[in-house]
Amino acid sequence: MAALASDEDEDDRGQRTQLLTAVAERKLLALGVPLWKVTDAQLLESYSIPPLGQKHELRMIARSIWPYVATQHLPALDAALVGLYAQVERLLSDQ
Repeated sequence: MAALASDEDEDDRGQRTQLLTAVAERKLLALGVPLWKVTDAQLLESYSIPPLGQKHELRMIARSIWPYVATQHLPALDAALVGLYAQVERLLSDQ
């Protein structure tokens, strides 16, 4: 399984980001890899009760989970959050 961050508003993403995401999606699907798209809204709702309001709050939680990931590695934090979300949701949905 692969998980990709997916923006609700595709127009907000840069052209290069859209192109690379589309290429990754096509390649994964061509290889038969199940694909799970995770939105920012899903992440904000899943890491706190009540749901978080902003992405920087989510990254603060990520830094508390993975303190060794430096703040200049925000893409790594974002990827870890998406991966953890997808794995937990997959495990909970199997029961």
